[in-house]
Amino acid sequence: MACVYRLFISFYHKILKVFLRIFIFWSNTCINTFKRIKNMNKVISFSDFTEDVCTYIDFVMDSGNEVVVNECSERGVVIIPIEEYNSLKGIKCEISSN
Repeated sequence: MACVYRLFISFYHKILKVFLRIFIFWSNTCINTFKRIKNMNKVISFSDFTEDVCTYIDFVMDSGNEVVVNECSERGVVIIPIEEYNSLKGIKCEISSN
């Protein structure tokens, strides 16, 4: 009887190891996908932006990414975090002072 019990425990441990490997692979895949999505800039239409301004502003502030709002094919605006704006202004001042 003890032999059957040991076989069962051994088989049970092997199955747990396989499921653990699958879970770790799946969770790493989900985390990497989330990181890629989070680090993506958004390009949206002006009408989409006006429908839900707060969501896009929160996205910029939380993720640090930019949102490009297109009014038509040639006109639009870019919403960037204030830190990025300040660093761009600093670069502009340095270039203009030379």
